[in-house]
Amino acid sequence: MRAIAVGVGALFLTMGTLAAEPGAETLKFAVVRNGSQIGTHVIELRRNGSEISVDQTTQIAVKIVFVTAYHFEQTAHERWVNNRVTAMDSVTNDNGTEHKFTVHAKGNVLMVDADGKTSQVSAAILPAALWNVALVKQTTALNPRDGSLMQITVTDEGIDNLVVNGRPTKAHHYEIKGPFTQYAWYDDQGTLVQAQFIGSDGSKIFWQPM
Repeated sequence: MRAIAVGVGALFLTMGTLAAEPGAETLKFAVVRNGSQIGTHVIELRRNGSEISVDQTTQIAVKIVFVTAYHFEQTAHERWVNNRVTAMDSVTNDNGTEHKFTVHAKGNVLMVDADGKTSQVSAAILPAALWNVALVKQTTALNPRDGSLMQITVTDEGIDNLVVNGRPTKAHHYEIKGPFTQYAWYDDQGTLVQAQFIGSDGSKIFWQPM
């Protein structure tokens, strides 16, 4: 179950548009483990020139014989200007353990407050947000769940042929290794069309467009 929590905390996705208007998109995904849906992840993006505002809600429940063995809930907000995050906050309930996380830009640094502990990192650091394809060019990323810096290694796995919402799609496949291993596939517009994690128990956890 821990692998699911880590994955959720690091995954800010963009795929599966449900509705759109100029400058705004609403996105929804199914979280699927071993072929069964265990939750949803919804993102709202609003674009205004060089600014992007992102609101997210994640709900996950793993049940064993009708009993909830694990649950995860998270709400988060991000604000980006000129491809840099300028503000971010999230509230997480990880199976009963709560986390609060905020970030704001101050000059050339990001001021980070995670569960009451403060730190600062370079303003050039990006959150570990898979919706932003720029992540695959990074070697360090900010964990949005606890504010820690993650060292990551990205391997280009080439082009795969996927079926996305019933349409054949050529997608660029990357392996991203850090505290855990994840896989991401982007279309030729740089939009994330699929992601996968391998749980500590060997289970396959997918984020799939709904």
